[in-house]
Amino acid sequence: MLIAVGTGGIKPCVPAFGGDQFHLPQQAKELERFFSLFYFSVNAGGLLSMCITPVLRNDVHCFGNDSCFPLAFAVPGFLMVIAVGIFAAGRPTYRIKKPEGNVIVQVTRCVAVSVIHTPAKLKEHLKNMACLITQIS
Repeated sequence: MLIAVGTGGIKPCVPAFGGDQFHLPQQAKELERFFSLFYFSVNAGGLLSMCITPVLRNDVHCFGNDSCFPLAFAVPGFLMVIAVGIFAAGRPTYRIKKPEGNVIVQVTRCVAVSVIHTPAKLKEHLKNMACLITQIS
């Protein structure tokens, strides 16, 4: 539960915050470069963690055990603390944009439109599927 809430709370915020640091359209190229490097870094970190964490767990012996789960969790935890520290150190230089509009109203409208229009689209989709199935048979 903690991982789900933490991941759900940070994943959509980091790219949006990073994108807010650029002045458009003057820095459009830099923004594109930022997102390329950002997503490369996220995926490279995921790949490295999938390779290194099992090695730390299996190949290192600690506390008299054949495996070392504490080290496998401590290394990513320590790296996260360092990352938060670096992020916090840059706080004075960040560009903080004020929220615009009411997100709750926008989400409610989106859901309402989807609920209203889905039955008609679903009926049309099922009709098309029935036609396709009869053509195949």
